[in-house]
Amino acid sequence: MTERTLLLLGAGALLVSAIAFGFTGRYLLAGLITLAALLVFWFMPKHGTAIQKSDGPVPSPSEVKAYRQEHPGTSVSEAVSEPQRGK
Repeated sequence: MTERTLLLLGAGALLVSAIAFGFTGRYLLAGLITLAALLVFWFMPKHGTAIQKSDGPVPSPSEVKAYRQEHPGTSVSEAVSEPQRGK
């Protein structure tokens, strides 16, 4: 399951429990749980991180290490994608 699916299921479960607490008369608890569910929905990532795919060959770990030594401060994903682009 993806992270987004788990967040949707969790927030949905919070809303169902808030409705159940509302029917049993525990309005404060129902309100707090509803607020928590709304915060989950509000701050949920809208789109996943875009992964850029390259048609080039995947560099070896030693090439990635050499690239990172030549370009300090680059992340591993940048070190993998940059040589594939031919830069």
